[in-house]
Amino acid sequence: MNACLISIGSELLDGSHANTNALFLTRFLAREGFTILRVISVGDDPEEIRDTLDEWLGRTELVVLTGGLGATPDDQTRSGVARACRRRLALHEASAENIRRRLRHRSGPGGLPEESSALLPLGAEALENPKGLAPGFALEERGTLVVALPGVPSEMEAIWGLHATRLLERWSGERLRRWRTLHTCGLPETEVVNRVFPVLSPEVEVGYLCQPGLVDIVLGLSGVEPELSRNLAAVTARVAEVMGDAAYGQDGDTLEGVVGKLLSSSSRTLGVAESLTGGTLGSWITREPGSSRYFLGSIVAYSNRAKEDLLGVDPGLLREHGAVSPQVACAMAQGVRRKLGSDVAVSTTGIAGPSGATPAKPVGLVYVGCAEGPHCRAFPFQFRSHRVGNIERSVVAALNVLRLVLMRGLVEEEPGRSRDGR
Repeated sequence: MNACLISIGSELLDGSHANTNALFLTRFLAREGFTILRVISVGDDPEEIRDTLDEWLGRTELVVLTGGLGATPDDQTRSGVARACRRRLALHEASAENIRRRLRHRSGPGGLPEESSALLPLGAEALENPKGLAPGFALEERGTLVVALPGVPSEMEAIWGLHATRLLERWSGERLRRWRTLHTCGLPETEVVNRVFPVLSPEVEVGYLCQPGLVDIVLGLSGVEPELSRNLAAVTARVAEVMGDAAYGQDGDTLEGVVGKLLSSSSRTLGVAESLTGGTLGSWITREPGSSRYFLGSIVAYSNRAKEDLLGVDPGLLREHGAVSPQVACAMAQGVRRKLGSDVAVSTTGIAGPSGATPAKPVGLVYVGCAEGPHCRAFPFQFRSHRVGNIERSVVAALNVLRLVLMRGLVEEEPGRSRDGR
């Protein structure tokens, strides 16, 4: 099954807006077994929209258009689709009445003729928009299902969530392709590939997506349900086994979310002391809903004076070993644990670059301290990136250290690698 995505809006062509709608739809459709043949951006021109859609009608099972369904003069999707499908625009009375009803509850003077959003190609099905005024619509033309959705991401996702399953059910029972993503941390891509390759059979599709400190393994299989889901689960389990502790989750899991679940399930609280990460680690932790149950706070102690005053780091340690040292990393972790009264604490100190390095302490040298009760260990990392990249990798390393310590305690083996060449 093939699909084409057409994103409409001149703002997508001048670099002022990211095409997040295409990313959302690509991920959804790939999971449903569609092959995305093309992702196309088109300006607010009804002729361009018509010509682009006309090229794909009859060539693919599905075309999804996003954007250009509002009531301003630059919203030309309805007109372009109507021309490509050789249909006239007609007022969809139920949608128009819904717009009138919602506008009556708005205060202030009248504005644009929003009812024009209810003009749809003749015979199209209106798709209710729970987040806005303009409905989406769907129609079949030359064997292709055409779905048009608003460009506002929240509206597009809401309409798609309401109607996608029903619209795509015509393909249920056919041969599908499913995908599963396994998230890993702490290993370079080359080692991940070397571990995964020997355990995969030829029919499994595999791809690798890298972010700072993280490697995602994307696994794909084709088949018919329910055997397809069982086979994909078995493949994922084999890959997870060879990845060991480096594998931390699947699909929508995040590293900070996994850490949060470990803290919640063990009823432990967390405190954070940050130097080179400057608050970024705490920001990541609080991205997880419900983090207030276990996250007590973060103390950003960037200068030596702040480390002494806020965390109680011994000035003698700073003079003898320097701020970037395992001794200070542990002192920071223990200091924030005492200050906030947390069960567990993690700290970051290092040289983000481009300046501040010495022959003994190069750019990218980072220590992550982790304290649990009276015990503390510092874990070294040597990153080789630019300043922002070193900070991002330090955040990932700290979360991974914390994850593994929560799983198995402060054992002798280091929960991470000190190498990262990406």
